[in-house]
Amino acid sequence: MASSQQQAGGWQPIRVDMPDSLAELRTKGLNQAQVQAFLHWRAHQRVVWLHAIIGPNDDPDDFYNPDAQSHDDVIVEWYVRTLMSQDPEEDEAEFEDATGFYANPLYDPSTSEKDIMNSMPVITISAHNNHTIPAGHEDIARTHKQNLEEMEGKCPVRKGAISSTRYFTSCQHTGCAECIIGWLKYQSSCPTCRKDVMHEQAILIQLQESGGPANSLDDDAGGQGSEQLATGEMRAGNEVQEDALGDQVEGERIDQKGEVGAGRDDDELGFDGEMIGE
Repeated sequence: MASSQQQAGGWQPIRVDMPDSLAELRTKGLNQAQVQAFLHWRAHQRVVWLHAIIGPNDDPDDFYNPDAQSHDDVIVEWYVRTLMSQDPEEDEAEFEDATGFYANPLYDPSTSEKDIMNSMPVITISAHNNHTIPAGHEDIARTHKQNLEEMEGKCPVRKGAISSTRYFTSCQHTGCAECIIGWLKYQSSCPTCRKDVMHEQAILIQLQESGGPANSLDDDAGGQGSEQLATGEMRAGNEVQEDALGDQVEGERIDQKGEVGAGRDDDELGFDGEMIGE
């Protein structure tokens, strides 16, 4: 059940159970409680953006405008930020301020995951066959192959099993490629050890099982191609989830007190993207 507590002087998110992975988010979409939490978060981000004052020495990219991205990309950002904020080991000093922005992101939030991945060397590892190793990365491949044999492989961002497309950081920690890249769009530190991550020393690990073609995030997301994953296209069941959330959010309004109201008071947005009456 969704819940929200408003503390004096500060906005609070609605806490809900989150999807276990980005793949699950994209294949199943959001349930009703998650929709409510997302709309609550996005409305707050709009208020923060409207009141942001960008000085001459500020980097505009450090200020988040939720309307500058596609609707699905904003949902992915909400998902990643929510997981980050729920990490009990996260040091609050990593935040720039109470808006929830992380300092010094490694990647530009507007850069797609696909473009970032395409700029990285890729190592393909198979438990039974020879693996492909780019020149100069033999030690990293061998180390990672040993890690695959010795550990279950938990993603430090979503706390679930790591997908077969993995991001190997410069400090030699591993997580789902999309999760780590999403994390590094808000800060530059490793989610495992908090050391600064250097893109030039990061590697993509592609796990290939049983001698077959490498399984990737595309396969984990129900056969969606990389173009769909890169643009954040989500599916609810076997049908593309319509952008009904965006239609409803456009009806939101900010009143004179800076609070967000709903454009349609008589309806709520259901988990399947249809408007349902109260």
